Amino acid sequence: MTKLSHDTVHLAQVAVAPEARGRGLARRVVTASLAAADAAGYARATLLVSERNRPARRVYDRLGFAEVAVCRVGGPRSAARSTSAALGEPAAR
Repeated sequence: MTKLSHDTVHLAQVAVAPEARGRGLARRVVTASLAAADAAGYARATLLVSERNRPARRVYDRLGFAEVAVCRVGGPRSAARSTSAALGEPAAR
């Protein structure tokens, strides 16, 4: 996690090896990261996720992340969603 401000952290480079996908690892890693950020006093977490990465988007949606903006990166056919979640709420656990 990277501190963005006094109350916001950014989760970067969450990845699961292809052979380990579908086992809930990303959810557990992100949930633990959010709990650590919450315990450290942060109120909000952000992350970027590729629009093409539907499995990751589902995980983040279920954890309470909501789209803030869509960023075009790497060309017209490549986009990432900027998402944000409040910490300390039931969905982030």
